[in-house]
Amino acid sequence: MTKTIKIDNLTYGGDGIGRLDGKAVFVPYGAPGDTVEVKFIKEKKRFAIAELIEVTEPSPLRQDPACPVFGECGGCQWQHISYETQLKAKGEQFTETLKRLAGIEFPEPPRLIASPKVLNYRNRVKIHKKGPKWGFFRAKSHKIVDIDNCPLLDPTINKVFAAIRAFDFPEPLHTLDIALDEATGNCVAAFYLKKNRDFDWEGLLSKVGDLKGIELWKKDPNTTRKSKLGEFGDTLLSYKVAGATILSGTTTFMQGNPEQNKNIVEEVLRLTDLDKVKEEKKPIVIADLFCGAGNLTIPLAMRAEMVVGIDTDGEAIVYAKKAARISGLAAVKFRSEDAEKTKTLEKVSPSVVVLDPPRSGCLEAIEKIIKVMPEKVIYISCAPPTLARDIKLLIDKGYRPARASVLDLFPQTYHIESIVELILPKAQNETQPETQNRD
Repeated sequence: MTKTIKIDNLTYGGDGIGRLDGKAVFVPYGAPGDTVEVKFIKEKKRFAIAELIEVTEPSPLRQDPACPVFGECGGCQWQHISYETQLKAKGEQFTETLKRLAGIEFPEPPRLIASPKVLNYRNRVKIHKKGPKWGFFRAKSHKIVDIDNCPLLDPTINKVFAAIRAFDFPEPLHTLDIALDEATGNCVAAFYLKKNRDFDWEGLLSKVGDLKGIELWKKDPNTTRKSKLGEFGDTLLSYKVAGATILSGTTTFMQGNPEQNKNIVEEVLRLTDLDKVKEEKKPIVIADLFCGAGNLTIPLAMRAEMVVGIDTDGEAIVYAKKAARISGLAAVKFRSEDAEKTKTLEKVSPSVVVLDPPRSGCLEAIEKIIKVMPEKVIYISCAPPTLARDIKLLIDKGYRPARASVLDLFPQTYHIESIVELILPKAQNETQPETQNRD
């Protein structure tokens, strides 16, 4: 039995939402303003989850999806909705989530920064393989949706992927990473195999245009452990941001939208107020937690007295140190440590802490920050619910929400990237060392 419902809004998670008999109804692939026929697949006292059967009156906010497998592939949720609507929804969801979960409001509305590109913006991708199928997982599934290309990927990556999938690979191959090197305009590919098998990797490298290097990894798809089997060609990746050159490998974490990453770095630099600090001739020490290959650390070190970058990924730290040497930076140090358990914060007593944790947040790192009580905390987040949980702990200790930015790092999806600035009022900061001494 189907029901008719009007879609009122979008939710964090990607669903459309409407109300029926006072009950919230979540409808995947609904658009605000749609009238739709749905079938309930799960019903509770206060809400229901429904399957979209038919759009009887389409919203004027709808658009034709750019991808032929949209709705089947789980990678995108909002290709059917105008970009202006997507962006507005992300700003509203950020504000609503922080207020609802933690009672947090900022003095001014967050800056809303659109992605410079809404398609062909991604400079890296992970593609799964099983049998003849290459592609992405269906929503809430590990079944692969076969693809030839993806409209979110840079055209060069699509070209390299199409050439690679034409080869006949050994069956143990289950995952392929492709990343675009900004410096050369060519790609590096990482192949993940359950077991090592003979294959002419050098021949593949020579035959695929725009591919400059290959990495081979042995990895069970059900675990995170991996070991490197070898590499061919040039596997170094690099890009420029805020006057700095950042180096990385294919398996090193990098933001997937390079143009929007530039805006992230510029926003962090703006929120640190380093130009103002220089005018006041005030020394500043910055700690960058979850620093990766130095995407934020190195631009900060070009402007601050001292910056310390901390990350558990030893390979990323090696790249970061190399990039710092190339830039001739003496005012930066990197530590290969778990950012959740580091003791470096207590040793350097930073005046500013910048952190960019994974989606799960960083409760232990927040506890470390509370021990040193820096003047300012700048938190970059890809998940508003865990951001709200984490910064509520800082606010409870006296920090004040100051400024916030919402950046659309992944157009056509529900994902929200944000940056928040928290400031410790001066009087409280000045009394903090005495409190620490009493402890």
